[in-house]
Amino acid sequence: AFSWLRTRLIDIRFDAPLDQRQVFKLRADLMVWLEAQGFPADTSYRVVTVVDELFCNTMEYSGAHYTQIQSDTQGPDIAVAFKADGIAFDPFESTQKDYSLYLNADTDRRLGLYLISRIAKDVRYTRLGSENLVEFVVPAEPPDPMKRRQERANAS
Repeated sequence: AFSWLRTRLIDIRFDAPLDQRQVFKLRADLMVWLEAQGFPADTSYRVVTVVDELFCNTMEYSGAHYTQIQSDTQGPDIAVAFKADGIAFDPFESTQKDYSLYLNADTDRRLGLYLISRIAKDVRYTRLGSENLVEFVVPAEPPDPMKRRQERANAS
C-alpha cells in the first residue's frame, strides 16, 4: 500500500445501496477537495474521471456493500486509493494488451481500464481479505501521448 494512505487528506465512504446519487456526490466532493488543494481544473477532472470509472464499475459489477476513496497529494501529483468489498476482481488480470480489440461490443467492459491506463500512473491492484484495493497516481501534468508512443515502441 502507498505510505501516504496514513494521512488520508480526503476520505469518502459510501455504503450500500450504491447508486447514481452517490456518483454525483462523489464527483462533487472530490472536485471541492481538489480545488481547495489548488489543483488546476484539468488535473481535477482527470482524477474524478478515473475515480468515477472505478466507482461505476464497482457499483454495476461487484456486488459491493461499500466503497472508500482516500486521496492525498504526492508532490505535485495526486495519489488515490479506491477500496471496495465485493467479488474479487483484478482489473489488470487480462493478458490482453491490444486495447483496440476492446472496442468490440462484446468486450466493452474493459474500456475503462484503457481509460485509466491512459490517465493514471503507478496503478496497482491488491486483494486484501474481502476487499479490492486499486491505488494510482494522477500526474499534475497531463500525459504526453507522443512520449507514451515512444515508450511503447522502445519496449517492443
